[in-house]
Amino acid sequence: MASIAGGVPLFSEGDVATQLICGHYEYRGDLHHPLITQLPNIIHIKSREMAETGDLHSLVSVIIGELSAAAPGAKIIVEKLAEVILVKLLRLYLATVTQPKGFLAALNDDRLVHALNFMHGNSHENIPLEEIAQAAGMSRSSFSDRFKGVTGLSPVVYLARWRMFLACDMLRIGDLSLVQVAENIGYESEISFSRAFKRYLNVTPAEYRRQAS
Repeated sequence: MASIAGGVPLFSEGDVATQLICGHYEYRGDLHHPLITQLPNIIHIKSREMAETGDLHSLVSVIIGELSAAAPGAKIIVEKLAEVILVKLLRLYLATVTQPKGFLAALNDDRLVHALNFMHGNSHENIPLEEIAQAAGMSRSSFSDRFKGVTGLSPVVYLARWRMFLACDMLRIGDLSLVQVAENIGYESEISFSRAFKRYLNVTPAEYRRQAS
């Protein structure tokens, strides 16, 4: 980092040209999705040990080309490809873990993936636990035990948190009223939504919107 800041070449000796690509991802500190909180501090993907890294090399090459050319739209292309790289890195990491734990383990469990997709796709409705379990092809009790045993959260708690994630985005970005936000994430009234929101984030939706603006 000091070399980059001072304009000093990182690799000043040797016959082989080396190119170092750096980047970073940002996620909001007010939201704590288990996928983020349960990741290790370092993920090291070694391309020589994994044949599946060919796509990563291709994506990085495209990013290098876009950064070098600086053509119109390059920033958007680079950002989108960086998102693809992140997903592929997480896939590769999951493939290296013999016994994945937490939310990553849920992404490796077909039944729980069906349940997660169902919750994400129907979070605007007041869906009962029985329907989520049915989407996973399991009974209510066995699904609840399995979901909590793998992710560390009950399905009800996870769904409530996911709705709060969506609500935060709506409050930060859009101009929907609190009633509309509540309806869009499956709450029957603004009052019940506001109570749940404050319980999770310690501020009311109106206060959160003012702070975000």
